[in-house]
Amino acid sequence: MDSVLSGADYADVMAADFDPLQYARRVASGDNDSTDANSSSNSNSNADASTDRLARAMDALAKRADALDDVLQQTVIASHADLLKQVVGVKALDASLAQVEDKVREIKAHMHSLRTRIRVPYQQSAVYGRQASNLHDAMRHVRATARFIQLVRRLQTQIPPDSGEDKEEAAVAPDFALGALTLLDIERAVGGGDLGGIRIVDQGMATVVRPRRERTIVRAEQMLDAGIRHRNQGDIAGGLQILFNLGTLAAAVAARVRRCVADWGAAVRGRLDPKSISAFVRDHNARAKSIDGSDMVGVTGVVLARIEALVDDLLSRGLELRVLERVLARKRDVLPRFDVSSFSSTLAADPASASSAAASGNGAAATPSFSDLVAQELGSSTNSSVGSTRTVAFWWREALTLLRAEIDSACAESSVIRQMLTNSYPRVVQLFVPKLEQLQPIDMPLLWDALLGSFEAEYVARAASRIEDAVARCYPPPPPPGLVDAQERRSRMGAAAESELFTAVSVVPNRKLVASVVRSMSTELEMAKSDARL
Repeated sequence: MDSVLSGADYADVMAADFDPLQYARRVASGDNDSTDANSSSNSNSNADASTDRLARAMDALAKRADALDDVLQQTVIASHADLLKQVVGVKALDASLAQVEDKVREIKAHMHSLRTRIRVPYQQSAVYGRQASNLHDAMRHVRATARFIQLVRRLQTQIPPDSGEDKEEAAVAPDFALGALTLLDIERAVGGGDLGGIRIVDQGMATVVRPRRERTIVRAEQMLDAGIRHRNQGDIAGGLQILFNLGTLAAAVAARVRRCVADWGAAVRGRLDPKSISAFVRDHNARAKSIDGSDMVGVTGVVLARIEALVDDLLSRGLELRVLERVLARKRDVLPRFDVSSFSSTLAADPASASSAAASGNGAAATPSFSDLVAQELGSSTNSSVGSTRTVAFWWREALTLLRAEIDSACAESSVIRQMLTNSYPRVVQLFVPKLEQLQPIDMPLLWDALLGSFEAEYVARAASRIEDAVARCYPPPPPPGLVDAQERRSRMGAAAESELFTAVSVVPNRKLVASVVRSMSTELEMAKSDARL
């Protein structure tokens, strides 16, 4: 087929720029046949010749069309088998595709059925799971509410209402220690059970729990105050146990110690103010003069009297805290019901070791004492050098710091007070040491390091200077070189009156001078007896 179309007969027709109209014009004009070129000039006179050329051209085109038709028929006949095979293959492919579509539809239907059989039970399971979860939460809230009601009834039994609420129940003595444990259980039940918004719980908390908690705290504070005031360790232990059962022992005792430090600071502030002391001396002496003038006072006496009063107050507060510290060191809960500190958290993390220690009788050693809990709350070291008096040590350090600040302020404002404290250092030591030794084993060196050290150094320097002056008066140093020569020259010049200014080099001390030296040394040694450090 391609060979026929590429022949000379079909070349002009198969050209890329073939135009049927132009081809027809050429044929009509005779340009297409070279044999008729010479007769073109006679076309107007010979119409028959033009008709013959068109007839010949039409015949030539007809022959070429017939030849092309023959070629097409032969080509179709030759390729008939291949065309039939292709048609059959297309039909088979169409049938296969139809089968595939049927299978796909079946698979889709099966997957839809399978999804339905899986999804519907899953949705039902999810619904049932949510219902079960809601039911579980409801049961948990019901159990927590029931436990809350039970604990409230127990609390009403342990801590009866006041006499104004119910006279019959008020006749029973309240057990605040057990009531504190119940209060702690109630707080944990309400906090962990998310019972907020439940009417009976809110009503019970408002009418029963909170008033009794306030009464319990007030009772514990009253027992602590009475025990500390009267040095009654039983009352102190009872109050501490109530606070421990409430879970507020460390915070409450630490707040009490800090409050004691604050009270001491308020008591010290302004006691040694020079203006206040001067005004007091002036007013007191004016009243004394108006009477008989026998009760006159000076600045030194007032300052020492106020320091003595501060030392007495310091001793009183220290003894109170020492009694509290002794009870704290002895008290401990061998089997704590709740975590009260990081120590009990450690025990809770290893219950096997805790139970074995309790079984072996070492439970008390493994459980922290109340003093450990308070020391941890105060920020004191558990390895303090003062042993079991860490609470007193904390107060002692803060109290001396406040007293030192007041004394430094007074000395900075008045040189008279500083000189008086330096000259009367042994007496000041007698005001502090004999009384404060009752607080042993406190850190007594801290008293000198934080308070008396600077006065001690100045007093020692002045005492040594006084002894050296007495010795120098008894045994004067030798005159400088040339002093004798100058005296002789003045004598020769007639300046006898001026020669008396120069003392003799070799002076033998008399008994009076030696006695003054001995008396000065005896006085300083006698004053130094008040302080072993001197």
